[in-house]
Amino acid sequence: MRPAGEIRAGLRDAAAQLAQQHEAFTRRDLVAAARLQVGGDVARATIENMVRRGELERVGQQRVPGVCRPVTLYAPRRMRQTSMPDLARVTRGWVQSW
Repeated sequence: MRPAGEIRAGLRDAAAQLAQQHEAFTRRDLVAAARLQVGGDVARATIENMVRRGELERVGQQRVPGVCRPVTLYAPRRMRQTSMPDLARVTRGWVQSW
């Protein structure tokens, strides 16, 4: 797999920083935090690719002053933690199937 380009790496780093401060953020917040000098279309396409790839996820919508429609909120995708009871249940089922 190819390494992330400058735009994607900048957005990923900015998303990690924003996630420490806020639960979710808009696309405009993400691009501003990344301090990238790219066009809006490039940023939008990169963020949509990151959502498709699983690096970011859509977590809701929010009304923003000056915008007619609600804007999408994003957050870094969190890996689901497997608890020990879940792991024990799966292991027990696997052993019993033998």
